Amino acid sequence: MGSFLRGLSLAIFGLASSLHAQPFAAPDKPDPARDLLERYWEQEKARIPLVNVAMDCEIEATVPKWKKSSKMTALRLISKIGRITYQKLSFTGDDQVKRDVIARYLTAETEARSHTGDISLSPANYKFTYKGRLEQGGKVAYIFQLNPRAKRVGLFKGDLWLDAETGLPLRESGRLVKNPSVFFKKTEFTRTYEIREGRAYLSTWNSSIDARVVGRVEMAVKYSNYQTPPPQVAADPTANPQASAKVF
Repeated sequence: MGSFLRGLSLAIFGLASSLHAQPFAAPDKPDPARDLLERYWEQEKARIPLVNVAMDCEIEATVPKWKKSSKMTALRLISKIGRITYQKLSFTGDDQVKRDVIARYLTAETEARSHTGDISLSPANYKFTYKGRLEQGGKVAYIFQLNPRAKRVGLFKGDLWLDAETGLPLRESGRLVKNPSVFFKKTEFTRTYEIREGRAYLSTWNSSIDARVVGRVEMAVKYSNYQTPPPQVAADPTANPQASAKVF
């Protein structure tokens, strides 16, 4: 189970690094897609990490093989030094899924950062291919196909959607090119963002993981109501990042 959980942490959290885009060679005529990528790249190089913030979080986990599911709601806190804690937890659904999937998910999030190297969406890691434009929900998105330059844990093959107006990410989706554990057969994910005040905030994170031990694990995570600065409960930056797991 330990190897499975380490793999789960990489599969779920290994993609949450800072993002960069590939600069293209100067063309003979204007190229909006290239210009958008360069704008995105410059913004990401100057981006300040998201810290000292709180948000509402809802996590729903389903294990079809067990025919069981569970849902958790909580306040997710990121301290000034980047430590993640969960407070005000409440649960509904199956206790086994709560203990063996959601509780371990919370612990895995705090441990995953030490397991991967550079997995950013950078020219060093990916080739970018422009696929086209799409209008959805009143926004125009430029879609780029990402092909990793190496088969390494944490990298994925998929798509990146950039907002045509701001150059910020709207959506990322794909499949990991290397399984983070021998227990994993396939990992697919989709992340969406909400753009507010010149920043892209993670809104949803859906993943489907085919694992040899428990079969398919489906996770649906929603983030909302970002608060900066966070409530007083987040004031202690040395808080134990795994404290939330004690409720189990």
